[in-house]
Amino acid sequence: IGDTVYFMPPYVVGEAEIDGEIVWRDRSVYLRRGKTEGPRPKKSPGKGQPPAPQPEAVWALGGDTGRQFAAVSGDSNPIHMSALAAKAFGMPAAIAHGMYVKARCLAQLESQLTDAFTIEVGFKAPVVLPTKVGFASAKHEDRLAFTVHGTRKPTQHLRGSLRPPERSEASRPVRHCRSPTPRSPPARRPASDVPTFRTAAVTEVLSARPGLQRVAVQMPDGS
Repeated sequence: IGDTVYFMPPYVVGEAEIDGEIVWRDRSVYLRRGKTEGPRPKKSPGKGQPPAPQPEAVWALGGDTGRQFAAVSGDSNPIHMSALAAKAFGMPAAIAHGMYVKARCLAQLESQLTDAFTIEVGFKAPVVLPTKVGFASAKHEDRLAFTVHGTRKPTQHLRGSLRPPERSEASRPVRHCRSPTPRSPPARRPASDVPTFRTAAVTEVLSARPGLQRVAVQMPDGS
């Protein structure tokens, strides 16, 4: 299996291929701090977050969830490792990896996964550890929508959908790894001009070729 990572701002794209055929692709958009352009939309008075849907599963995430996932993923970002380190970066405590929460959603939907599919998620609020969160899903036409909410408050942490791939990518040529072309650093813009991007990830499993298998990542605690 070969893999490719390339940059297409504001995306980071990863691909995997078998015998020259792309069988997996992931596109991620990462958060950038800054002020949005134009006036902020006004909030409707008296309206907060809607009630959280009835969860079909509740996950208890311990304070060491970030350290356990870092041990199997290699992502040891300080905001996931300890409350003290996370506070140094402006977080109230350690937060769960977004990819861990996404993987838990896929594990919850395992019985409904087909050979080829597209899963898309948007991260709405950090999952501050330790905590309990609820998972809920509902069928909408050709896709399955799902959410991860808090159990004490109706905070929506993640919203996503599972759907069939839009088109076959079997004939698409493989793009080889390339580095961004060196360039002069851009002029610094005022904070009011810096856009804010939501954090999101889209994963496409494009083929069920022999040799491409789903991989179950087991946490050190056995979960």
